[in-house]
Amino acid sequence: MSVPQGMEEGVDFALRVRGDSMDLEFPEGSIVMCSNWNEEMERPIGRFVIAKRAKSVDEFEYTIKQLTFDEEYNQYYLEPRSSNGEYPVLPFRP
Repeated sequence: MSVPQGMEEGVDFALRVRGDSMDLEFPEGSIVMCSNWNEEMERPIGRFVIAKRAKSVDEFEYTIKQLTFDEEYNQYYLEPRSSNGEYPVLPFRP
């Protein structure tokens, strides 16, 4: 999706939200402005990220979740922010 006019500064791409896994932050139909991240940048702990994940061996989807880090287990997680309690917290390897 193209970035809406007037919102281009600092934005690399835009996505329209589908589903309810993040409905407490981004209701379905919301347009999310996104910036690319690279390894030289600080990890965006506590921020919302777009992650590519496998649905099957040859099918992928992009998901928006909040990136968290558990220091005790040295593990990153993608956390949903949903009114629907069926969405799990997902372990994540950047």
